[in-house]
Amino acid sequence: VSSASIAVLSRMNTAITGTVGWIVTQRAAAPGASWDVAGTSVTLTAATVGGTTGTLLSQDTALLTTGLAPNVLLQLQISRNVAADTAASDAKFIGAVVRII
Repeated sequence: VSSASIAVLSRMNTAITGTVGWIVTQRAAAPGASWDVAGTSVTLTAATVGGTTGTLLSQDTALLTTGLAPNVLLQLQISRNVAADTAASDAKFIGAVVRII
């Protein structure tokens, strides 16, 4: 694996000002390996919301490639980074696109 990235897609329910940020925690394990390890977190930089209720926001960041290989399971946890964003309402998580090359 030479590179990996994730795009987190969201929209704001009511807030049209401020920023929203996310934390992606990842861990990888080969089949039969222990999952009793903590993941590694990557923080997406908080981005300005769209300015109109419901506007789609896409935020990209690189993922760590340590441990990624063919036939390895990749687990991702995506959570809002409330310490780094300023939007006053809920961010609605729509989905994520993971690219592994």
